[in-house]
Amino acid sequence: MSNSEQQSATSDGHEALSAPSAATNGGPQTTREPSAVGDESSAVSQQLSSNEPTNLPTDQPTSFPLPLHRLPVLTYHSLDDSHSPISVAPLHFRWQMEYLYAAGWRTLTLNEFLAGHARGEWEPKTFLLTFDDGFRNSMEQAYPVLRTLGFSALIFAIPDWVGATNDWRTQPKWVPRLPLLTWTDLRMMADGGMELGAHTLSHPWLTALADARAAYEITESQRVIQQRVAHPVQAFAYPYGVSTRALERVVGTHFRAGFGSTLGFATRRNRLTKIRRVDLYYVRSPLFFRALSQNWLNVYLFMRRLVRIFTLRY
Repeated sequence: MSNSEQQSATSDGHEALSAPSAATNGGPQTTREPSAVGDESSAVSQQLSSNEPTNLPTDQPTSFPLPLHRLPVLTYHSLDDSHSPISVAPLHFRWQMEYLYAAGWRTLTLNEFLAGHARGEWEPKTFLLTFDDGFRNSMEQAYPVLRTLGFSALIFAIPDWVGATNDWRTQPKWVPRLPLLTWTDLRMMADGGMELGAHTLSHPWLTALADARAAYEITESQRVIQQRVAHPVQAFAYPYGVSTRALERVVGTHFRAGFGSTLGFATRRNRLTKIRRVDLYYVRSPLFFRALSQNWLNVYLFMRRLVRIFTLRY
């Protein structure tokens, strides 16, 4: 989530926090059972708040399915119970992943995502999963769930802050300070099938830097991660979602893909240097999360995008 998005989130956060329940959707009709989590899913669901569903139903039939030329690129930051706009509760994350698995969804690798972008469409019920900032709870809370379900994720790390806490100078005060992944953690997760991306060296506002320094933040972050982890780093995420065409040219020269924070589905019309994503803050209610395969969610995301723009301007 960008800093501007975070400011907007705090202004309309009460609406999202009190989103209505989707438990009235149909009964439990799973298309496949998670191999290692099926026996635990009901227990996990019972621990969720009262407005969470108590089963893992498949997506309900709809007259307006999501077109194949739109793909959800889901963005998570921290998995913790602080209720901050960048946080998702670990139990909620587990429910979300188990729900997608039971409904027949699968994650894409970066190569698969790029191949679909080149074709102009992706296979049904596929998504790209991303984690910004490299919080250590992504290893503690997300990694075991993803490994069990056979899902992969793209983790954007910040070399200067690896093994520290997220206390960089531009970090808003309301963001919880939490441990970040170590180099050992990143190497282990990459060896286990996760992909790594770069999120600059130090998480600055890139547009506030001189051009040469901004380019250095971008390119050096890639070099350091590759050197320390011995895995390719082919994707970049802009801190706070802020970029310019000049910065995009730098990203395009050194990376295969650049990810922003503009709220919406990825499509072929997205420049490969500024791909849209869906921040989980805006779809964390089961009502909206279940709608990832439905086209009406695109209208909802568009309206939320307009609200954020209006809020920040006025």
